[in-house]
Amino acid sequence: MEKMPTAKGKIQEICDLLKNETIEPAKHEAKEIIEKAHADAASILKNAEQSIKDLHEKAKKSIEDEKNAFDSSLNFSLKQTLKTLKQQIEKELFNSSLNEMLEKPLSDPLIASKLIDSIVGAIEKEGIDGDLVAQVASSISAEKVNGTLLENVKKRLSDKGVLVNGFKGGVMVQIKDKRITIDMSDEAIKDLVASFVRKEFKEMVFSS
Repeated sequence: MEKMPTAKGKIQEICDLLKNETIEPAKHEAKEIIEKAHADAASILKNAEQSIKDLHEKAKKSIEDEKNAFDSSLNFSLKQTLKTLKQQIEKELFNSSLNEMLEKPLSDPLIASKLIDSIVGAIEKEGIDGDLVAQVASSISAEKVNGTLLENVKKRLSDKGVLVNGFKGGVMVQIKDKRITIDMSDEAIKDLVASFVRKEFKEMVFSS
């Protein structure tokens, strides 16, 4: 005869059924949820770390780009400032010194007459014919120049002497019919002297 289940056995069966069909699946599902949560958290953390790294690199590059742009702008500004300063020094110091050095001799009647003598003598040596016109600066006495010119030079001049022009210093001699002017005025002589000594001046002042 089949044995009838006891109440205790029945309860155990119910417990086993609940365990197998409810608790165990729930535990398994909970484990999967936890594992997935861990995986998701690790992925989120990794992505966050990469995002932070990318932002850091981007910010670093942006700062470097801005620094390079600033340095480039600063270097350009410094070079322009130095260039301007050198030009001012050259203008104020070199040109001022050159003007001071040449101003007095180029206003001296004796030097003016010697310049004219030399120019006319060179023209005659080359066998160049034609009327000559000699001009002196407004700062020079034409009378004093004429008084010290060589006689043969005065004879070659169409006006038998020098004329006064508006330039500041020095002389000019024109060969009229050939439209040639030998310019030894203050500006021409300054340019001539400057072309020879400007390089040495720059090397001396700006060598450091």
